[in-house]
Amino acid sequence: MVLDKTILQPNENIVKAALINNYARTNRKPFVVCNELTISDEYKIVDLVFCKDRLSYAYEIKAWNDDMRRLSAQLNIYCKLFDFIYVVTTENHLNQLQSIPDFIGIVLYSTKTKKVVYKRRAKKNHLIDKQELLRSVPILYIRNNSPYPKYTRSDNKLFSLTQAHKLFIDHISSKCRWTSNDLKTILHYEDILMNTDYISLDYR
Repeated sequence: MVLDKTILQPNENIVKAALINNYARTNRKPFVVCNELTISDEYKIVDLVFCKDRLSYAYEIKAWNDDMRRLSAQLNIYCKLFDFIYVVTTENHLNQLQSIPDFIGIVLYSTKTKKVVYKRRAKKNHLIDKQELLRSVPILYIRNNSPYPKYTRSDNKLFSLTQAHKLFIDHISSKCRWTSNDLKTILHYEDILMNTDYISLDYR
């Protein structure tokens, strides 16, 4: 009998579905989920972002056949933007995560149980950068949602870190694919496929 390779070697969408289902099952407070979110003027794409209680939780997924070489550069950008950061991976990559900063959490997708296990909880990230937050929010959004309707990128000094963080959270929350109310039933990887269209932002 030939086994389905997607079972032996889970792809990103299978891991995403398990992660979202686990999050919905274990969190009672309202939250939103962003799928394939483009951030920063370097056009990095975050696999999943959850927003809850005015805080952001970024999840970078490295499934069975994923390349790990870009992870360090990806995490460097995420550390400038998100309150909590996780790397989600499968057994074959787990040993390669020993060198990532200790405030970044590690989640394992088990090919045996088809569930996610938090191996290390993320700690609050204190490296968030105001300039990077504002660069990850489109100019029109800032103009329409701040006291500065003629804002340009040279006006970033007008905002405090707290104000920039609020704009960033509000903006990415407005781009969500699912809310906690949408997740009363279990998601399957086909549901992820139907909701994976890249969110492009106008950074001008």
